[in-house]
Amino acid sequence: MAQIKQILWPVDFSPAQEQILPYVLCLVREHGARLHLLHVTMDLEQCAGIYDLEPLQVSFLSGAQAKMDALCQGPLAGLEGLTALVACGDPVEKTLEYAQDHAIDLIVVGTHGHKGLKHAILGSVAENLLRRSPVPVLTVNPHRAASRGGQ
Repeated sequence: MAQIKQILWPVDFSPAQEQILPYVLCLVREHGARLHLLHVTMDLEQCAGIYDLEPLQVSFLSGAQAKMDALCQGPLAGLEGLTALVACGDPVEKTLEYAQDHAIDLIVVGTHGHKGLKHAILGSVAENLLRRSPVPVLTVNPHRAASRGGQ
Protein backbone atom coordinates (compact mmCIF):
# COMPACT_ATOMS: atom_id res chain seq x y z
CA MET A 1 0.00 0.00 0.00
CA ALA A 2 1.26 3.46 -0.89
CA GLN A 3 2.32 5.68 1.97
CA ILE A 4 1.01 9.21 2.11
CA LYS A 5 3.50 11.34 4.02
CA GLN A 6 3.35 14.65 2.13
CA ILE A 7 -0.02 16.22 1.24
CA LEU A 8 -0.34 19.34 -0.89
CA TRP A 9 -3.46 21.47 -0.61
CA PRO A 10 -3.54 24.27 -3.20
CA VAL A 11 -5.75 26.91 -1.58
CA ASP A 12 -7.62 29.69 -3.37
CA PHE A 13 -9.19 31.39 -0.33
CA SER A 14 -12.69 30.90 -1.74
CA PRO A 15 -15.65 30.21 0.57
CA ALA A 16 -15.48 26.56 -0.58
CA GLN A 17 -12.18 26.16 1.26
CA GLU A 18 -14.04 25.89 4.57
CA GLN A 19 -15.87 22.78 3.32
CA ILE A 20 -12.65 21.12 2.13
CA LEU A 21 -10.68 21.70 5.33
CA PRO A 22 -12.18 18.79 7.34
CA TYR A 23 -11.20 16.33 4.59
CA VAL A 24 -7.67 17.66 4.45
CA LEU A 25 -7.26 17.50 8.22
CA CYS A 26 -8.66 13.97 8.32
CA LEU A 27 -6.15 12.81 5.70
CA VAL A 28 -3.25 14.49 7.47
CA ARG A 29 -4.16 12.93 10.81
CA GLU A 30 -5.01 9.46 9.48
CA HIS A 31 -1.74 9.18 7.60
CA GLY A 32 0.48 11.14 9.97
CA ALA A 33 1.37 13.30 6.97
CA ARG A 34 2.86 16.76 6.62
CA LEU A 35 0.58 19.36 5.08
CA HIS A 36 1.82 21.78 2.44
CA LEU A 37 -0.33 24.78 1.54
CA LEU A 38 0.18 26.60 -1.73
CA HIS A 39 -1.60 29.66 -3.05
CA VAL A 40 -0.77 30.89 -6.52
CA THR A 41 -1.75 34.41 -7.47
CA MET A 42 -1.90 35.73 -11.02
CA ASP A 43 1.37 36.96 -12.51
CA LEU A 44 0.48 40.44 -13.72
CA GLU A 45 3.77 40.73 -15.62
CA GLN A 46 2.04 38.79 -18.41
CA CYS A 47 -0.45 41.65 -18.76
CA ALA A 48 1.91 44.55 -18.12
CA GLY A 49 2.43 46.04 -21.58
CA ILE A 50 2.77 49.79 -21.14
CA TYR A 51 1.36 49.87 -17.60
CA ASP A 52 3.32 49.53 -14.38
CA LEU A 53 1.44 46.76 -12.60
CA GLU A 54 4.09 46.10 -9.96
CA PRO A 55 2.20 47.95 -7.18
CA LEU A 56 -0.91 45.88 -7.93
CA GLN A 57 1.18 42.67 -8.00
CA VAL A 58 2.68 43.55 -4.61
CA SER A 59 -0.82 44.20 -3.29
CA PHE A 60 -2.06 40.81 -4.58
CA LEU A 61 0.88 39.01 -3.00
CA SER A 62 0.62 40.79 0.36
CA GLY A 63 -3.14 40.20 0.49
CA ALA A 64 -2.66 36.52 -0.28
CA GLN A 65 0.09 36.24 2.34
CA ALA A 66 -2.22 37.81 4.95
CA LYS A 67 -4.92 35.25 4.13
CA MET A 68 -2.37 32.41 4.25
CA ASP A 69 -1.13 33.61 7.65
CA ALA A 70 -4.72 33.75 8.94
CA LEU A 71 -5.34 30.18 7.77
CA CYS A 72 -2.11 28.92 9.35
CA GLN A 73 -2.71 30.76 12.62
CA GLY A 74 -6.44 29.96 12.71
CA PRO A 75 -7.86 26.54 11.85
CA LEU A 76 -4.42 25.04 11.15
CA ALA A 77 -2.65 26.44 14.22
CA GLY A 78 -0.57 23.82 15.99
CA LEU A 79 -0.46 21.45 13.02
CA GLU A 80 3.00 19.92 13.14
CA GLY A 81 5.17 20.27 10.06
CA LEU A 82 2.87 22.72 8.28
CA THR A 83 4.45 24.45 5.29
CA ALA A 84 2.83 27.40 3.51
CA LEU A 85 3.86 29.26 0.39
CA VAL A 86 2.38 32.09 -1.67
CA ALA A 87 3.66 32.09 -5.24
CA CYS A 88 3.01 33.98 -8.44
CA GLY A 89 2.25 32.37 -11.81
CA ASP A 90 0.02 29.73 -13.38
CA PRO A 91 -1.76 27.71 -10.66
CA VAL A 92 -1.46 24.36 -12.43
CA GLU A 93 2.20 24.80 -13.38
CA LYS A 94 3.21 26.04 -9.94
CA THR A 95 1.29 23.23 -8.22
CA LEU A 96 2.91 20.54 -10.34
CA GLU A 97 6.32 22.14 -9.84
CA TYR A 98 5.82 22.29 -6.08
CA ALA A 99 4.64 18.68 -5.96
CA GLN A 100 7.74 17.51 -7.76
CA ASP A 101 10.16 19.68 -5.76
CA HIS A 102 8.74 18.56 -2.39
CA ALA A 103 8.10 14.84 -3.05
CA ILE A 104 4.34 15.26 -2.59
CA ASP A 105 2.39 11.99 -2.32
CA LEU A 106 -1.15 13.37 -2.69
CA ILE A 107 -2.73 16.60 -3.90
CA VAL A 108 -6.13 17.53 -2.45
CA VAL A 109 -8.05 20.08 -4.48
CA GLY A 110 -11.56 21.45 -4.40
CA THR A 111 -13.83 21.58 -7.41
CA HIS A 112 -16.00 24.60 -8.09
CA GLY A 113 -18.34 23.17 -10.69
CA HIS A 114 -18.07 26.02 -13.20
CA LYS A 115 -19.93 25.24 -16.40
CA GLY A 116 -20.34 26.71 -19.83
CA LEU A 117 -18.56 29.89 -20.82
CA LYS A 118 -17.02 30.47 -17.38
CA HIS A 119 -15.43 27.00 -17.50
CA ALA A 120 -14.27 27.51 -21.10
CA ILE A 121 -12.61 30.82 -20.24
CA LEU A 122 -11.22 30.02 -16.82
CA GLY A 123 -10.63 26.33 -17.36
CA SER A 124 -10.43 24.12 -14.35
CA VAL A 125 -7.36 23.89 -12.16
CA ALA A 126 -8.67 20.63 -10.68
CA GLU A 127 -9.32 19.15 -14.11
CA ASN A 128 -5.87 20.08 -15.39
CA LEU A 129 -4.20 18.74 -12.27
CA LEU A 130 -6.07 15.44 -12.68
CA ARG A 131 -4.85 15.15 -16.26
CA ARG A 132 -1.25 16.16 -15.70
CA SER A 133 -0.23 15.25 -12.17
CA PRO A 134 2.29 12.46 -11.71
CA VAL A 135 0.88 11.89 -8.18
CA PRO A 136 -2.69 11.05 -7.14
CA VAL A 137 -5.13 13.96 -6.96
CA LEU A 138 -8.13 13.79 -4.65
CA THR A 139 -10.94 16.15 -5.63
CA VAL A 140 -13.48 17.33 -3.09
CA ASN A 141 -16.76 18.84 -4.22
CA PRO A 142 -17.33 21.51 -1.55
CA HIS A 143 -21.03 21.76 -2.35
CA ARG A 144 -21.59 18.09 -1.62
CA ALA A 145 -19.31 18.27 1.41
CA ALA A 146 -21.42 21.14 2.75
CA SER A 147 -24.63 19.19 2.26
CA ARG A 148 -23.16 16.29 4.26
CA GLY A 149 -22.01 18.62 7.02
CA GLY A 150 -18.32 18.15 6.09
CA GLN A 151 -18.35 14.50 7.18
